[in-house]
Amino acid sequence: MAVAALLTNLLCGATAVRADASLEDVRVARQVVDALHLSDQMAAILPQLVDAVGRGLTAHYPQHAQEISEIMPRLKVKAAARIDEFMSLMATALAPKLSSMELRELRSFATGPRDVAARNDFARSPTGIKFFSLREEFKREMRERGEQWGAKIGREVDEEFKAELKSRGVHL
Repeated sequence: MAVAALLTNLLCGATAVRADASLEDVRVARQVVDALHLSDQMAAILPQLVDAVGRGLTAHYPQHAQEISEIMPRLKVKAAARIDEFMSLMATALAPKLSSMELRELRSFATGPRDVAARNDFARSPTGIKFFSLREEFKREMRERGEQWGAKIGREVDEEFKAELKSRGVHL
């Protein structure tokens, strides 16, 4: 979990270091993201995002609180189906930051033993040093991408909610 938290913190930077990330590099980066179970962390966060949208809708349309409480669980399920999309965003953010060889080394680390010695060995390696040195840049980029993705999901939840209300004869 510490490694997953590290990569989540790490995957947040602004500009790509390398513009020539291949599809294979993105695939390897995605394997890293998957190996660290980052989708599990997003699965915990996303319902909170949908709940926040629901609270906003309830505050704006208190007369429809009952409908909102009936509709939001279905919208949570639909939003959760979009987690893979965010994991792909994480991979495309990671891939250009490291060389193909560094990505493969990171994948080996991510899929390897989870003991302290392995973490320390990786942290002292040239790839580990580079990986950790890019932490703030990755954090910034993933925060920006996450905010954009979250806003997009929020808008979609809001639109679906309004469409559902309309199908029930409620016009806002």
